[in-house]
Amino acid sequence: MSAFTPASEVLLRHSDDFEQSRILFAGDLQDDLPARFECAASRAHTQQFHHWQVLSRQMGDNVRFSLVAQASDVADCDTLIYYWPKNKPEAQFQLMNILSLMPVGVDVFVVGENRSGVRSAEPMLADYAPLNKVDSARRCGLYHGRLEKQPRFSLESWWAEYSIDGLTIKTLPGVFSRDGLDVGSQLLLSTLTPHTKGKVLDVGCGAGVLSAAL
Repeated sequence: MSAFTPASEVLLRHSDDFEQSRILFAGDLQDDLPARFECAASRAHTQQFHHWQVLSRQMGDNVRFSLVAQASDVADCDTLIYYWPKNKPEAQFQLMNILSLMPVGVDVFVVGENRSGVRSAEPMLADYAPLNKVDSARRCGLYHGRLEKQPRFSLESWWAEYSIDGLTIKTLPGVFSRDGLDVGSQLLLSTLTPHTKGKVLDVGCGAGVLSAAL
């Protein structure tokens, strides 16, 4: 995480505007800008353990790894900078969680690559923090708004589930095979099940369907 991503480079074009801000960074944190950004205070929340590993070396307890953010993660923050991921439902899940914890009036910035669908942030947040595009560069967009209404967030309402051969698979937004088993995994299971012996390492397991079935 030494070089900055295009999204971070767009943010740096506006660094003077954040000197007095107490910022929570969240979303698809692909570099260490949260640890190096010049501002009054910086926190970060991530669902990616490897991002936490890198950032925690520089930010210590000011970065947290967990499935959902808690009130303590946003304490004293007056600004959210959210890095848009490639998965729209994942973005909605994370934004609804975080914005439900932040007080009305905080500044909300969303930044991301155009090809990742960052434009979807505008309609997604229209009822809570209406956004305006404030910059466009490096094939990225930067949007700003202020939180006008807190969304309601309950983790239980975001779980989805489906059944495969007597197994109940539970998933959340952003998890591969969230809506059902893909055809590739179906084919792999039909090939592996009769022949599998010993210990199996399921890398990049998504919802864990293969491991559970085997």
